[in-house]
Amino acid sequence: VRCLSLVAQTRQQKLLARRQPVAASSVLHFQVVNDTVQVEFADSSTSDLPNLWLRDNCQCEKCYSKSAQARIALFKHLDLNTHPVHVQENQNGSITVEWND
Repeated sequence: VRCLSLVAQTRQQKLLARRQPVAASSVLHFQVVNDTVQVEFADSSTSDLPNLWLRDNCQCEKCYSKSAQARIALFKHLDLNTHPVHVQENQNGSITVEWND
């Protein structure tokens, strides 16, 4: 199972927060639509996160080295036909994505 935390999305929202206050960045709702996962955050903001972007930014231990803070999996090995087979909301306000590969 390969999972994704929304760390990158949270960082982006923190940058936007400098321009306008953000109440919370936890996931309120999501839905899988075509090639994206549409996410609604607790502050009412929304993002359409493309499957390829999500897969490339996977933070699981097979794809990402926490000690090096870098991707282990090479982009050239990314399957362009990858897609989520299961997406789940977690109690901590994040989502977990299980991929077909």
